[in-house]
Amino acid sequence: MPKEIHPGDEEFKSNERQSPQTTDTVVMVYPDTFKFNPETATSNKFMKPLIGVTEEETGTLARNEFKGAVKQLQDNGINVIVIHSPDGKDTPDAVFPNNWFSHHGDTLVLYPMRNTSRSTERQPQYLMKALTEANFPEPQVLDLTYHEQVRATEKNSDGAEMSVCLEALEGTGSIVLDRVNKVAFAIESPRTTKKVFDEWYEEMGYSRIFFHAENSEGPIYHTNVIMGIGSRFAVICFESIRDLGEREMVRKSLEATGREVIDITLDQVSAFCGNLLEVKTTSGKPKIVMSETALKNFTEEQIRVLRSYGDIIALDIPTIESAGGSARCIMAEIFTSKNLTKQP
Repeated sequence: MPKEIHPGDEEFKSNERQSPQTTDTVVMVYPDTFKFNPETATSNKFMKPLIGVTEEETGTLARNEFKGAVKQLQDNGINVIVIHSPDGKDTPDAVFPNNWFSHHGDTLVLYPMRNTSRSTERQPQYLMKALTEANFPEPQVLDLTYHEQVRATEKNSDGAEMSVCLEALEGTGSIVLDRVNKVAFAIESPRTTKKVFDEWYEEMGYSRIFFHAENSEGPIYHTNVIMGIGSRFAVICFESIRDLGEREMVRKSLEATGREVIDITLDQVSAFCGNLLEVKTTSGKPKIVMSETALKNFTEEQIRVLRSYGDIIALDIPTIESAGGSARCIMAEIFTSKNLTKQP
């Protein structure tokens, strides 16, 4: 296991590097114990339990969708590293690994999770072993999980008491990254607190755009539900940003990068149109990964624009989406440090 570092350590050197926006390698976690999670349902209003389907059947459907998604990505030239959920532990949402870690070439960041069942998903040693076996260099680890010590008691969606972290930041669910320009976007929610976000951007050498977004049910739980940033495009739901000053701030920040901005509606957000990820093949060809649900809910003109920036890979994952996350959430990007170049 590499040396663990903490915010404020003098020896920590955040990656002052110019990163590509996309990678050809992702980590995906097999949904060994997938089911509806009443803990996370309290803050994720996109979760919808399947009606007329048993818990066992739900898990089987999710695992079949996962295997199909992995094969589809691999058939399209994407490297996929698959690891299993923590052995012997109940982790209903483990299929969404991008929340507990993010990879930045030389640095692996571990994040504080709001719910205990999600904290249980973290397995950095297992992840490191899988990366080493895939010939990735060993990164330093920036551990932000100490924030989970700040806790309170709330009730889950079933009315039972649960312990929650009050200072959470859930990886690239909470933070959407413009890696090229080193700008981090985040919306405040119970899953994304300003205190930890401020700590993250200072340690990682990014500038920040912090704002608020909501739908009819209240604050939206993760930033990557309403926006995604590719190499030459950005998808964003401006309708969700009710404060006009914040809306203009986000718009100008995206337009300043030279990317084409695709504005989606709140209805499209509910269909996971914002939850997409651009990757590239091992030969460098751009691909845009989304779900079949999202593909069916983009307009023809929006699809035309997206296809001008990369071929679309549409994953058939409706059962996994019932847990409130979609195509982007099931992939955690891995960046090779040797391909990152120092900034002038």
